[in-house]
Amino acid sequence: MRDYKIYLLIILLTFCVTVISVWSASSKTEYRFSGKEMIYDKKTGITILKGNAKVIKNSTDPNSANDHIYADQINVYKDVKTDELIKMEATGNVDMKEGDLLAICAHAILYEAEDRIEMEGSPAKVDDGKNKIEAPSIIYYRTDQRLEAKGEVSGIITIEEKKEKSEEVSEEKK
Repeated sequence: MRDYKIYLLIILLTFCVTVISVWSASSKTEYRFSGKEMIYDKKTGITILKGNAKVIKNSTDPNSANDHIYADQINVYKDVKTDELIKMEATGNVDMKEGDLLAICAHAILYEAEDRIEMEGSPAKVDDGKNKIEAPSIIYYRTDQRLEAKGEVSGIITIEEKKEKSEEVSEEKK
């Protein structure tokens, strides 16, 4: 009888783990939006927000809290069959935040599958809290946290200097 209860408990735990893993794998991300005008075409999967357009990502992840795109116009492209986000295109006075990355530019395209953001401006400006980059063209690769800038590139890069052993010892004594 005791073995029966153990087997039943193992089956129940396995079921719970399976349900939780399936449920978490199919999680959805919500985006709140606003603008002065909206056009939504269900057949093409395109949503166009015009005039003071805002898209704000709702997330429980503290690293992506307050992620947003503000622009004169934002076009959102979804796959009509899977309902997955393909890309977002922002035009005019683009102000964007994603994680630690802050960006200001004239035009930005966020490619979801490729996990990259292309920005253009005169110049486009990117700030990650430590480094600031300005260039006419900037591509940010999200997964790699790598940035490519082209054109007349300028900026500030913060580098932590390694302390000498004697400096560390004297600071510890204080």
